[in-house]
Amino acid sequence: IEVNQEAYRVMAGLRGEAYGWDWESALVYSEATADDEEFNRQSKTLLSQALSLTTPSAYNIFGGPNVNSAAVLDSIRISTVQKSKTTLTNWDFKLTKGDLFTLPGGDVGAAMGIEWRRESYLDDRDPRQDGSQPYSFGGLFDESDVVGVSATTDSSASRHVFSGFAEMVLPFVGEGNASTLVKSLEFQLAARYENFSDAGDTLKPKIGFRYEPVSGFNFRGSFAKGFRAPN
Repeated sequence: IEVNQEAYRVMAGLRGEAYGWDWESALVYSEATADDEEFNRQSKTLLSQALSLTTPSAYNIFGGPNVNSAAVLDSIRISTVQKSKTTLTNWDFKLTKGDLFTLPGGDVGAAMGIEWRRESYLDDRDPRQDGSQPYSFGGLFDESDVVGVSATTDSSASRHVFSGFAEMVLPFVGEGNASTLVKSLEFQLAARYENFSDAGDTLKPKIGFRYEPVSGFNFRGSFAKGFRAPN
């Protein structure tokens, strides 16, 4: 088996500030390819042809391992190649602001953004395995022409995904208004929306808190929902 792989990634981005917000945006493209070649396979068609010969070049299934010459064995040997390719195109735009407004515990920080990406996949099997060069001999037929290997068709897919997110950190108690029981108290609110061209959309929330009763001692907790789109 010999596998040749190539991969590359290109990215360009910008960042700046406008109206009190920090912003950044980036565009990324990545691609990976692989050629998987398997040697010393046997073709059903070539094997059937060699078995049907009436000359000394015929393949002899009887006798020991050395009964057939190297030329006879080479006449039925083949190599199969499987090619695969994946790509990812991704664009995002993000906004952040550390002082959206002020609560008793301090400034409220906020972040939000949108993202678009395209994913693609290609699996190109060898012609002797994907049915384009099948085995057909003496009335027998099989989509696979490789001995010991079942037929596997080519496959490919692609999809587009759009997503958006927003997050806020809310400090209700801080250094300026700490009490004997609460040194600091803040909450985190976040949500993410995803829309898949092949699997529908979903909206998932997250809620978290950090409670500091005395300096150096913290309680943290959070509730969140997750998801995973199918391959």
